[in-house]
Amino acid sequence: NSVVPNRFSLLEQKIDTMTTVTGAEISQSTVSAPPAMNVSSTSLRRRPLFERLSLNIHPNAAPLERGSLADSVGVDGLREIPRHGWLPTQLQYVCDFAVNSNVFQNAVVVLIVVNSITMGLGTFDFVTESEKMTKIFDLIDLSMLVAFTIEILFQLGHHGMNFFKSGWLVFDLLIIALSWAFPSLQVARAFRCFRLFSRLDFMREVIEALISVIPNLAVIAMLLLLGFYVFGVLFTDLFKDMYAEGLTSDDYFSSIPKTLFTLFQCMTIAGWPDIAREVMATYSWAWIPFIVWIILSKFVVIQLIIALLCQSLTRVSTEEERELERESDQDQIARLEMKVAMLADNIDTITAIGKP
Repeated sequence: NSVVPNRFSLLEQKIDTMTTVTGAEISQSTVSAPPAMNVSSTSLRRRPLFERLSLNIHPNAAPLERGSLADSVGVDGLREIPRHGWLPTQLQYVCDFAVNSNVFQNAVVVLIVVNSITMGLGTFDFVTESEKMTKIFDLIDLSMLVAFTIEILFQLGHHGMNFFKSGWLVFDLLIIALSWAFPSLQVARAFRCFRLFSRLDFMREVIEALISVIPNLAVIAMLLLLGFYVFGVLFTDLFKDMYAEGLTSDDYFSSIPKTLFTLFQCMTIAGWPDIAREVMATYSWAWIPFIVWIILSKFVVIQLIIALLCQSLTRVSTEEERELERESDQDQIARLEMKVAMLADNIDTITAIGKP
């Protein structure tokens, strides 16, 4: 990729050259060009402080020429804040600044981790047996909940009704609502730890990968259930009388439900050699169905599930890379549009100069 030139670079170089040439012609002319719209020195300074912060424009930034899409694109391609119309302008700028601030979002992640640790410490005896420590930890928990609520309100103020179109944001809202609705329920507090899934990219990718493979997992689950049923009938038919005859220490195969439970125990590799040896003491060939079942249920099915998860993770990662490429292309197109508009202004000025 570093060897192949960007598809926009040559066009951008040509536009820059033409803009420079036309600008030089205008500067040599006695007719002055239309005044530039200096966003940084005039209109930007008249904007509210929170608007300048949300646009990420420094007050001393280089001026943007007239016609450079300054009304829709800020510095470095950052777009204006969408106006939802139901919040005061400055309050919406505060919400936008908080949501787009890396410092603020990292602070929220730290608070989630700290809250998770304090909830774990709150179960120790030195907290539960001390009324003073219990009040301190309850106060810490309430402070965390208030901070998370403020952060959710910032998200709602920034996104407007689009807030409810994001599954992760709705998930966060439900967790905070449960914490307020059931303050004494420890399980509701513990759910706050799951908010890390929506904050950390790699966790979010794993969850999205799990959700995307659910249809394929359903097929594998049906295949496994079919295997359970077939081998359940087989083992019951072969070994159902062993417990009644006193040949096994426990009733493993006298009925389909008990056989299915035994097969599940064998699938988890929990004590299956003991069960197999008890049966092999009577039927020396009994190792064959046991080994076949364990290979099919434990290794084949589990490997299929792992393969599906790996494939889904790769697909999610590829889609994110493509999305980043599309966003990069959109930024380059916006920059080209700005430069084309500047070039068009220069051409119109030269045309006006040449007229009698």
